[in-house]
Amino acid sequence: MAALYCLKQCFPKSIGFSHLHTSSRACTKEHYKMLVLGGGSGGIAMSARMKRKFGAGHTHYYQPIWTLVGAGAKTVASSGRPTASVVPSGVKWVKSKVQEINPDSNTIITDNGKEISYEYLIVALGLQLHYEKIKGLPDAFDHPRIGSNYSIQTVEKTWKALQNFKEGNAVFTFPNTPVKCPGAPQKIMYLADAFLRKTGKRANANIIYNSSLPVLFAAKKYADVLWEIVKSRDIQVNLRHNLIEVRADKQEAVFENLDNPGETKVLQYEMLHVTPPMGPVQVIKSSSLADEAGWLNVDKETLQHKEHPNVFGIGDCTNLPTARTAAAVAAQSAILDRTITKVLKNEKPDKKYDGYTSCPLVTSYKTVVMAEFDYNFQPLETFPVDQGKESRIMYHMKADLMPHIYWQGLLKMAALYCLKQCFPKSIGFSHLHTSSRACTKEHYKMLVLGGGSGGIAMSARMKRRFGAGHTHYYQPIWTLVGAGAKTVASSGRPTASVVPSGVKWVKSKVQEINPDSNTIITDNGKEISYEYLIVALGLQLHYEKIKGLPEAFDHPRIGSNYSIQTVEKTWKALQNFKEGNAVFTFPNTPVKCAGAPQKIMYLADAFLRKTGKRANANIIYNTSLPVLFGVKKYADVLWEIVKSRDIQVNLRHNLIEVRADKQEAVFENLDNPGETKVLQYEMLHVTPPMGPIEVIKSSSLADEAGWLNVDKETLQHKTYSNVFGIGDCTNLPTSKTAAAVAAQTAILNRTITKVLKNEKPDKKYDGYTSCPLVTSYKTVILAEFDYNGQPLETFPVDQGRESRIMYHMKADLMPHIYWQGLLKGLWGGPGPYRKLLHLGMKN
Repeated sequence: MAALYCLKQCFPKSIGFSHLHTSSRACTKEHYKMLVLGGGSGGIAMSARMKRKFGAGHTHYYQPIWTLVGAGAKTVASSGRPTASVVPSGVKWVKSKVQEINPDSNTIITDNGKEISYEYLIVALGLQLHYEKIKGLPDAFDHPRIGSNYSIQTVEKTWKALQNFKEGNAVFTFPNTPVKCPGAPQKIMYLADAFLRKTGKRANANIIYNSSLPVLFAAKKYADVLWEIVKSRDIQVNLRHNLIEVRADKQEAVFENLDNPGETKVLQYEMLHVTPPMGPVQVIKSSSLADEAGWLNVDKETLQHKEHPNVFGIGDCTNLPTARTAAAVAAQSAILDRTITKVLKNEKPDKKYDGYTSCPLVTSYKTVVMAEFDYNFQPLETFPVDQGKESRIMYHMKADLMPHIYWQGLLKMAALYCLKQCFPKSIGFSHLHTSSRACTKEHYKMLVLGGGSGGIAMSARMKRRFGAGHTHYYQPIWTLVGAGAKTVASSGRPTASVVPSGVKWVKSKVQEINPDSNTIITDNGKEISYEYLIVALGLQLHYEKIKGLPEAFDHPRIGSNYSIQTVEKTWKALQNFKEGNAVFTFPNTPVKCAGAPQKIMYLADAFLRKTGKRANANIIYNTSLPVLFGVKKYADVLWEIVKSRDIQVNLRHNLIEVRADKQEAVFENLDNPGETKVLQYEMLHVTPPMGPIEVIKSSSLADEAGWLNVDKETLQHKTYSNVFGIGDCTNLPTSKTAAAVAAQTAILNRTITKVLKNEKPDKKYDGYTSCPLVTSYKTVILAEFDYNGQPLETFPVDQGRESRIMYHMKADLMPHIYWQGLLKGLWGGPGPYRKLLHLGMKN
């Protein structure tokens, strides 16, 4: 697939990531600093490297840990991850704000004028912080003695204020509105008490907790424990006192007595922690989805909207009468998943939410009171112990285990997330950066509003319900798939999961490349301009150039390890083999992984010996090449193997036709053009002709043969200095392998670094490539060589021998290096290790 990966100029420190599903030619122009063409290993690896060069994107935060950030026990950095890395793979992310929700017409309008219709809607838009409702805020945060754990902009200010505290009042507030995590305003107070005791300042500190509530905590069991704690620690609690003004220049906080409206009290502070007033988001408040107070009006048991049955709610935006916490969202996600399952089946929801929520009340740097309760504020505790006591174990759950559960559990088991109707078995994922009101209508089966924990959790659950998206395959392992040693499933992962987080994926085909104008045109008519272009578009398989193909694959005795549609056919043909000719081919074109056509032949030989059929089999390898392998050292070993295993090799024989109904393969003798030979087969493995893709071939980027015309040392285009190439699409005179791509990524990364600095590229690619020649189910000859066909071996042993260790490298280690190294931009080939293993004697 000719995918586009792009670094957008209007976000110089971030990288966008999207699928394009535009249906018209309007809204057609975009610009990117760096555009990477290609969705294979080269494209993804270079996207990862370029992402690090240009910076990351938006961040999703685990906000419950900010209590500990404000107390210096955790860092802001540890609380966040790139949003794109936690959005479920394959889910389409429309990174726009919701301007209107119109449930009567089943539509929403984004802030850029796009209209999106839906069949089902999940609303998870959270709530709004209103610092501005306190006179003097948010300006007062410019002063050093005030902080708030509820905002990424102010949480570190809490820690600074705590560190700088000398003597006087340390004041902590709770507003006269619903809040998220209602225990958090006093958690930071207990931690401040512990910090001041630890630093010897507590004797000079007066800790004051002014809360607008009539109780210290809503669930009586835990409130009783907290009252004991505040009394034992000499903390002053004033109930029904609401912060209305901050005079930062005088370090004064003004509170109103809610039991005697109009009566105010001014407190001098040395440190002030503000919990802001909170309320429903405007887009819900102004819609018919809201209750009288502006919250999303859902059934408290099913989370289905009370008036619009195709609308559902979760989390802080709803009017559910329970504490707004991440734990509540987790419980709600399971209920809502079940509710939607029933609704989709036209059945009545049968699972009821009991209001479960949890608040780990941090009372020191070592202890937590683990409060868990239901709608009626009755304890609903998980563990078979009394949780109404301070516990060290519960502290470690709060500080260490719960973040792990959040990232690895809630967000995976569980902005706009959408399931698109026109792709019923897949989920698209995109940022919208549309600048006009054209191309304004889209439709989704399931639309999830909100990019917080509730939105992402429900997106993950809905993705599993509606199916996954595109898959990226580690194709080198298909040799073993075709021989039954690995499965297709083990070779693939969702493409969105391997595209670097924060990188914008434009899931469209490239129609034209115009390097003179620095633009490309996609198949939906969109024009994208760039400053720098990396081309990693791979090559094209041409089964159709063999007469009788691809139709012959409908017959059971023919397969090919080069295509996802045909690789399993190879294994079936091998399993069904009885007696006769097993024929393997190599075409009269460049190919990717030039050793693969004979690897499957050696595995077939091993399988037939293992199953007792080899005596009745005639294995034939017909190759258009004049040699068995391009590097003499390894070719000599392979000749010994084919002779010892009684394999017939015919050089300069090219497959030109398959007559599947007769089980006949027709070959042309390339040394005597026009002369053909017909072979009867019981099994046939076809390596197809391959060539450059049309979009390069038809552009001025191509050489005479149609390949991308790059400098073989720097990988920079020979004519266009802002264009670079990598992998199978280039005219580099080396074998086209994933190992070559790995080595090329390191060189190209260095080349681009120099070009961006207006310096001359100084690192040269030596043509390194590798081909693990699988010769049985246990052995491999690890061929490594350079442009000149000279061995360039990594290990300080003779690699020109069959080796069990090298087989395990091929089958087990190399896939891991591919997924965790190459595609993440961390693996640039074995060059540094080769030098180390050879004691600096080799480059």
